Amino acid sequence: EKGAIRPFYIFAGVEEYLKEEAVEKIKKKLIDPSQEAFNYYVKQGDEVFSSGISSLLGACQTVPFFSQKKLIVVKNAEAACKLKDIAEYARDPVPSTCLILTVLKTETALKKYEVMFYSPFVPEAKAWIRKRAAEEGKKMTEPAVNALLERAGTGLGLLSKEIEKLALFSGRKESIEEEDVRAVISSREAPDVWNLVDCVAERRKDEALRSAGILIREGISPGYLIAMMARQFRMIMIAKQLIEKKRSSAEIGAAIGSRSPRQTGKVMEQGRKFSQKELEDNLNRLLDTEFNIKSGRISEDLALEILVSKLCSA
Repeated sequence: EKGAIRPFYIFAGVEEYLKEEAVEKIKKKLIDPSQEAFNYYVKQGDEVFSSGISSLLGACQTVPFFSQKKLIVVKNAEAACKLKDIAEYARDPVPSTCLILTVLKTETALKKYEVMFYSPFVPEAKAWIRKRAAEEGKKMTEPAVNALLERAGTGLGLLSKEIEKLALFSGRKESIEEEDVRAVISSREAPDVWNLVDCVAERRKDEALRSAGILIREGISPGYLIAMMARQFRMIMIAKQLIEKKRSSAEIGAAIGSRSPRQTGKVMEQGRKFSQKELEDNLNRLLDTEFNIKSGRISEDLALEILVSKLCSA
């Protein structure tokens, strides 16, 4: 955050979330958003390795387009790092380009360029969770923090996603409680309810059916899953109506009970994928399914499977 940005970095270690965060900070300092399409590139290491390192080095040497700097990121770059050309480039990099290679482990010849990103220990993770929850406008009780760590571990990428879900689930409540965590987040081996909801809202049928099946085997009630899908589609419908009225994301977040800008953005994006009629039809499907289950016309498990298939195919 302080000082000049160097022209060459190796981002190493297991914490991918922190690597991505560091890349974003560097991008904000170097690249004007209006020029991002021309001066910011992300490549995969196997792509660079297979096409030859000369293409990467050539890109580094190209003059930035209407900008002082260019940023190039190569992910999973272990194979590329073993090439002597990279070590030679690192000794005399192009000043107008910032080249970042992300790896788990750094080659000895490149150690001096390494920035390590470790997963935090539990006390650090607890502090980070509270800070991340505050960004979503929430507090978290100590039992809730402990339950989240128990179920999600200390990986910051997963923790960030789970906190977004918890912020949306808790609605207008100021604080996230332990029962919220246990209701929303399954064990590390099982998908959670919000994964199913997102899969259905994004029409990922195979993944949605697989997720629903696992959740039922984990003991989650099909009726609860149907209620959560209905809640999501109601939020999507409200968001879509407000988008059409040119309302701001803050106004939309308030209307759907979300204090999380990220979750509001996700609901808005899902709303753009449906017509108003499709949303109305899906809500009617959800209501019909609830009625058929309560009237005993169909078993819960079969009703859920048919419903998920229809919602994803609509």
